[in-house]
This record gives sequence, structure tokens and C-alpha cells, in this order.
Amino acid sequence: MSGVVVPKQAVDGIRDGRADAVVLIEPVDGAKNEQGPEPWQRLSTEIEAVAGSEERGCWSWVPREELSVPIGSNKLEKWSAACIYQVPTRIRDHSRGSYTPQLVSLGPFHHGEDHLLPMEEHKRRVLLHCLRRRGAKPLADFIEAMNGAADELESMYCDLPVEWSGEQNRGRFVETMIIDGYFMLEVIRMATGGLELCDYDANDPIFGVHAHVNTIPYVRRDMLLIENQLPLLALEKIVAVEGSKKLEAVKGGGLAINAMVLKFLSPSTQCPENLEGRLRLHPLDVFRYSRIQIQGGEEPFSTTGLPNVEDTPMLTPTGDISAMALHDAGVQLRMVSSKSVRSVRCAGRVLSLPILSVNELTEPIFLNLIAFERLHVRLTSFPVTGYVFFMSNVVKSVEDVSLLESKSIIRNALGNSQKVVQLFESLNADLHVYPKDSPLLEVHQRMETHCQAAWSMWRAYVARKYFRSPWAPISLAGSTFFLLMTVARNIYGLTQRRMMDEG
Repeated sequence: MSGVVVPKQAVDGIRDGRADAVVLIEPVDGAKNEQGPEPWQRLSTEIEAVAGSEERGCWSWVPREELSVPIGSNKLEKWSAACIYQVPTRIRDHSRGSYTPQLVSLGPFHHGEDHLLPMEEHKRRVLLHCLRRRGAKPLADFIEAMNGAADELESMYCDLPVEWSGEQNRGRFVETMIIDGYFMLEVIRMATGGLELCDYDANDPIFGVHAHVNTIPYVRRDMLLIENQLPLLALEKIVAVEGSKKLEAVKGGGLAINAMVLKFLSPSTQCPENLEGRLRLHPLDVFRYSRIQIQGGEEPFSTTGLPNVEDTPMLTPTGDISAMALHDAGVQLRMVSSKSVRSVRCAGRVLSLPILSVNELTEPIFLNLIAFERLHVRLTSFPVTGYVFFMSNVVKSVEDVSLLESKSIIRNALGNSQKVVQLFESLNADLHVYPKDSPLLEVHQRMETHCQAAWSMWRAYVARKYFRSPWAPISLAGSTFFLLMTVARNIYGLTQRRMMDEG
């Protein structure tokens, strides 16, 4: 190339892959651009200069036609539009079963897997059942509506396999959106609307009398897996074509898809304010939204009354803030009547924590919420990740679980405190630091500072030494009593001797 000088040793270094091969390529005299090239242009010039030499070296894999092309807006828009992801191997390896559906595939990522094939027949049967209802719209109307939104729906899947993307595979993609969308709608309607809405046979294996035991729990679990999401936009298109009024029974007026989905996923959760402000992305997004919202009347997160810490606290505090350590240091643990992970409050020596129900679904739910926060580029805060990392530092032993249970903070449905400890060890296996700007990082550091104070350390030592065993207080009281009796006897003896000497 004219105007570029590439030292011979640089070419040899790049070919051999040496780190010291990075050089500054300067244009020769008279070849400088007054305004200067863009950074990506300079990089492509350097690459092309090396790749165009007699010895192409390690740059031989670089496509020449892509050397002068920057990252385009289409790629950036694609990353921004995606909201359904496949979990990377580095995350999946910690708990493979937590990301794989057990009963039904929703969307393209797990479609056709052997262990999910039995449900495919029922999904198609559900669609035919709905199309045969009195007043039902023809299938062509649903296909037309879904085709109109196909581009947007397809863009919501990150790295969609080739066999599902593009115009040539549009029919297969639209078919899956309609079949899976109708199945999801029917399951939710039957579970949240009561048996009066059920027009299936009592012996139906999916919607019959046994559905709440054999179907609903597994569908609910599979709907919360990040790889098994169906855009709520697909449900909205189906409901719009139906002209259905069934959703109005869920929440007064309107097509309340968000509220309907949340009622199915977590029947005991109060619907957050502004949930109907816009259609959420998918069921996992709805559930996460319900767990990060502060309910009306709750105070925001605070750390008043605790010792000050440095302006730039460490992302990985190392001190012990387990429940028993906090208790021994004089910190009172209290329960907040909320399920929001943002309901943590700390004032004075009182740490208030939201209710946490622990069951067999807790691990996969938290892991998929954390994966969503890690992978979704449009998220700017990570409250679930911060909460899980915080609680994994609070729950370290069986004694911690027992203490939190006694305070009604943990509701253990696993039947074994050790299983709860193992659960948090598993959740914490791939978490190493608090997310940036997490408020729980500050409260962790403040409590750590409190526990390390001289008075708190002495109080904790006394508590561990004399009050950890249920018999320790009785033993201490007995020892104190005999000590006092001994002192009193000695004083009495000295008094009597003095009186005799004076007499």
C-alpha cells in the first residue's frame, strides 16, 4: 500500500503471535490526511498492510472485504432488540437442569427435543379445540396477524438458529408462535379463571381435574426459563384477533396480559403498580418486574444509623455477615411483609429482609433471573443478582437458616435446613462480586464494619461462648449464683470476725 511503512520485524512478530509485535504504523511524508482517519479505518489499514504482505501470518483468517467495514447500526439494533437468550456454557455448566424445560417447549430454542415431543400433540390439539369453539375466528386471521409482527418477534430471539430465521423459514416460525401462544393462553386461562371457563373433558390429561397436579406446576416452571420464553407480543396478537373478553375478569377492563401472566406465575403476589403501563417482554420479565418493585406504602432502601464506610467500598467484602454473626453482634433481624428484593431496609441495628419462600423451584427461578440480568443488554441495574449474592453471605450454616426461620424471613418448604444452605451455595457458585451500584454492597460493608467494632466483637465472643448452647444460660446463671454466694459468705465471715475482735 502506498503511504504506509510496516517494519519487517513487526510483520514477523505478528506472524509468530508475539505480544511485542504491536507497532504504531505511521504514513510516510506527504501521505497524511489532514483530518485523520477514523479509528476503525486506521485499524483496517494496519490489518490490510500486514495481510497484504508476502507472509500473511496470523491475519490470513481476516476476510478482506470486511477489513474496512465498522460495526453497523443493524448489528447494534439487533443486540438491543433481543430479550430471549440461550445460556452460555460457562453459566449452564453450574446447573444444567435449571435451564432446560421438563414438560413443554415454548418458542424455537428447545422445539423438537425428544423429551418434550409428547406435549407437541397436546399443543396442536389445544389449537384445534380453540378454533372449533363457537364464534372462533378462522386460522387465516391469526396467521395474518402473526405474520405482520413476525419480524419484531424474530428479533426478540438472540442468535436465532438459521432454520428458524429469514423469509424462507417464516412459515415455521409463525406456526410455532401461534401454537405455543395458544397453548400458553389456554393453560393460564384455565388456571386463573376458574373451572367455569374450562370446556375440556374432565378426563383431559392436560386440562382435566388432575391438571393442577400433573400439568400446571411444570408449565409454570418451564415458563420461567430464559431459553423457553415466548414474547407476550405473540399473546397480544392472538387475543386481539379473538376479540376476547375473558381477560377482563382478571383485572378490571382492558386486555391485561401482564396481570394475567403474573397471576398464573405467582398467585399470591400483589400486582405491582404500573404493571399495565406497557406490555412486558415475556413471562420471565413479568415475574422479575414483580420481584423488584417496591409496593405502595413501603419505604425505599436505606442504611441510616449504621457506621459510615469509605466512599468507594470494595465490590467483594470479606467480613462475616452471616445471620448468626449479625445476631451475636447485636443486629436485630426482622421480616418485611414483601417479596420484593428491593425491600431490604437497615436502620440503626435493625436489618429488615423480605420474605423468602424456599422450595424446589427457588434455584431454577433465581438462576434464570440472574442469567436474564446478565445477558439482557438493555438492563442498567441488577437487583436480583445483588440480592442473591447478599443472601448467600447471610445464609452460611444450618444455624443461620434456623434463626431466619424463627424470624419468619425464610419459609422453608424443603424440610431440611441443610438443603437451604446447599441451595445458596449453588446460587453463589458463579457469583463473585456485587453488581456495580448495588445498594446491598453498601449495607454489606456497613454491617461488616459494625461487626468488627471492638464492642461488637466482645459481645459476639460472649454470645458464642456462653449463649449459643440452650444449656449455657442455665450454667452461667448457676455459676453466677454460686459466685455471689461465695462472695456473700466471705463478706459475712469477715464482718463476724471484725465484730468479735471489737467485742
